[in-house]
Amino acid sequence: MRGAPMLGTIGAVLGFAGYSSLFFGVLPSDAAALAAAQTGVDKDTTTQILDQMAAHPSAAIALMLFVIGHILGTVLLGVAL
Repeated sequence: MRGAPMLGTIGAVLGFAGYSSLFFGVLPSDAAALAAAQTGVDKDTTTQILDQMAAHPSAAIALMLFVIGHILGTVLLGVAL
């Protein structure tokens, strides 16, 4: 049982990092879509803006961190139990 606290800590850190990446990966696009809708920007322009935001490397990094962090973190937390 000596490894369980370390696995739990690693799992918690990975899970926290994974779920925190949603703040940087999803929230900006939601805010941009809301702002575009509230200011009357047409759908084509809004689509282009959101496509460009999704194509930015930081969005890919945030998505990768989310996928790895929440899956691996949850598995490690389960193993630590």
